[in-house]
Amino acid sequence: MRRFRFVVGLVAITAAAALSPVRVQAQTPDTSVESVAQHLVGLLAEPGPVSAAMLRERIDAGVPPGAMLVVLDAYRAAPRDDLRDLVKALTTYRGLEVRLRALAAWAALGG
Repeated sequence: MRRFRFVVGLVAITAAAALSPVRVQAQTPDTSVESVAQHLVGLLAEPGPVSAAMLRERIDAGVPPGAMLVVLDAYRAAPRDDLRDLVKALTTYRGLEVRLRALAAWAALGG
């Protein structure tokens, strides 16, 4: 009986530690719209094919529309010719606001 209580207690402590808010919070990535937008704008600001490829991959993986709007505004402020095809592709985005901003960014480049 004593061994049984020990095992039950050990399981309870292990479960409590595994589900503690601190541990869950540490494993949860920061995916707020602001942080995603900041990360993407940072990639946009870095010249070169590596940052362009990383930006494309992240956008292809899925980005909140609010973050896309921020990225397109940043692109219009400092356009990169190597990302022209990405902006052109975003002109067919399902969200109207993103589509309009992409069209404006593409038109500003003489698209």
